[in-house]
Amino acid sequence: MKFFIVEALKNFRTSGTVTPSSKHLVRTCLKKIDWNQTVFVLELGTGNGCITDEILKIGHGHVKVVSLEINEVFYNYSKEKYSGDKRLTMLNESAFKLREIVKNNNFGKPDIIISSLPLTLFKDEEIVELLEIVYDILDDKGTFIQYQYSPVTLKFIKKIFPKVKYELVLRNIPPAIVYRAHKS
Repeated sequence: MKFFIVEALKNFRTSGTVTPSSKHLVRTCLKKIDWNQTVFVLELGTGNGCITDEILKIGHGHVKVVSLEINEVFYNYSKEKYSGDKRLTMLNESAFKLREIVKNNNFGKPDIIISSLPLTLFKDEEIVELLEIVYDILDDKGTFIQYQYSPVTLKFIKKIFPKVKYELVLRNIPPAIVYRAHKS
């Protein structure tokens, strides 16, 4: 935990928080995923791997997980932590390069995209750009899951995705909102 706090404080602009996600937040993010129908999960912002851990724990053996982390310290930590799990591909890349990443690696379209990116720290046009990229690469029956600490970004998600539901998670510091945006 100390490792996470120190690194998050040094790079608050990209981490967006100073505490790791609680188990309650992680479970809320993942609880409505049909793991029997999920083949490919794309994670944006690995951080210390608390969501990654749970995806690998509850996802079945053939779930492919690609996780992007731009913070080099978190990336190296997670790359080493998960080096033995062949289901996971770690990339030290920006989410803004998703189209190229998916295309160049023949990943196919993700069933689930889960993001812990701090959208409230992005410029409005960056939020729109990223959400359009996510929408474009997501499978037609896919779901985009995003958690935030403020409802400010809901209006952007609703502009891009036709169906958005959200849930408040009070048992997290700070309390968070989990958005589930469905492409169809």
